[in-house]
Parts: sequence; C-alpha cells; structure tokens
Amino acid sequence: MEVKEQQLIPAKDPKDISLLLEVRELVEELYQNQKIFGLSLETLELTRRFNNSFSFSISMDDMEAVDFDHLIVIAKHLDRNLCLEL
Repeated sequence: MEVKEQQLIPAKDPKDISLLLEVRELVEELYQNQKIFGLSLETLELTRRFNNSFSFSISMDDMEAVDFDHLIVIAKHLDRNLCLEL
C-alpha cells in the first residue's frame, strides 16, 4: 500500500493581500512625489527589496508560499518604517 504525501498550501489571507497592495500604492506615491529622498537607508533598502519581490507580472495566486511569506514580512517592516518616517 502506497501513501502519497500531500503538500499543504496555506491560503493567502485577504488582509495580507490588502497590505501588499496598500504598501505598493504608498511606494509608488513616494516615487511620484519625490519623497523617497528623505527616507533612511533602512527604509530605502526595504523599498528596494519590496520592489524586487513584488511585480505585477506574477500573480499572487501563482506565488510560492515561501515567497509570499517573505514579501509579507518585508511589507510589514516597510509599512512600519514609512509610518514612523512620514
């Protein structure tokens, strides 16, 4: 008798998806209004990592769970830093 292992793929929380979209809009506004120049190096690095990880060409449904979780962690830290600095 063979037992097949099933991969458990956690569902993506709508709150997390909402956070990603909000942070994406905030980052775009920063660049458009040229407010990016007054940010700390840490926040600039988080912005770079967020932009590299989040692209519109990849659907969030097609993202691997690990990549999605990594993106959420970056977005939460970036959101926190932007709230403190703006």
